[in-house]
Amino acid sequence: MKIAVRVSNFEKMSGNKNRFLTDFIQLVRDHNPEWLQATPIASLDPKSCNAINRRIRIAVEEFESARDNLKLLTYNDRLGTNFSKMWADEVLYQACPETGGLVASIYPGNTKTQGRHIFYKDPEFNTELMLSSQSYPLSIGYHVKFSGQNYVSGLWFDDQKMKKNLYTHEIFKNKTGRYTRDSWSDIEELLDLHLSYDWKKQCQWKTKILDSNRTVINMAIGYVITLTVPKDVLDKLDTQIHDTTQLTKLVGHIYDAFENDLIKD
Repeated sequence: MKIAVRVSNFEKMSGNKNRFLTDFIQLVRDHNPEWLQATPIASLDPKSCNAINRRIRIAVEEFESARDNLKLLTYNDRLGTNFSKMWADEVLYQACPETGGLVASIYPGNTKTQGRHIFYKDPEFNTELMLSSQSYPLSIGYHVKFSGQNYVSGLWFDDQKMKKNLYTHEIFKNKTGRYTRDSWSDIEELLDLHLSYDWKKQCQWKTKILDSNRTVINMAIGYVITLTVPKDVLDKLDTQIHDTTQLTKLVGHIYDAFENDLIKD
């Protein structure tokens, strides 16, 4: 399989794609992807999202094993590690399906407990982070989470969809937390006042909340912050099939930047 993939990559670069070889590699990949070595990102097409994710997984696993205080997440639907600060639970990593870049995400304030470590004042985040002397912009979005014993529904939006700032110390202190059914109209009033779009449709408010048999709902306000490293940067870092050292270092730099530089003092 190593030889087959190497020949296939050479044929792609030379513009002479062999259909039989490509079909054979795909057959093996569908049967058991572990039989295929994780091709370096530099040799992958930007649309090869699964293959890039396999390479990212190796780097995240190597990063986690090198840090005593970290654990890999056990969820099948996302890749990442736990986080050291009290204001977030985890850092997630994945390949961007459109561009092949590395997308790292963190969700500060995703629960009421996490929010206490952010909203002791009006929070302020940096809009970019430095990784190895290179500046990367951050995408800062907003999340409202409704939960009972488990997650129920939620809202995702940017600052263009807020009429008034929802993310303040006062609102966190006085408006988040537990609501009994007879006070759910207070949630509606609050969100109608601050949001400028059809938030009820997005979170299926009637179906998942009002028409449910729930008597209590918990509301938390948090953030969705992402940093994207373009594929051309990854291409320069990850070129050798048996060496993910530089990619692993990048994963660590992102984690450390979230840990130390994300929230302004």
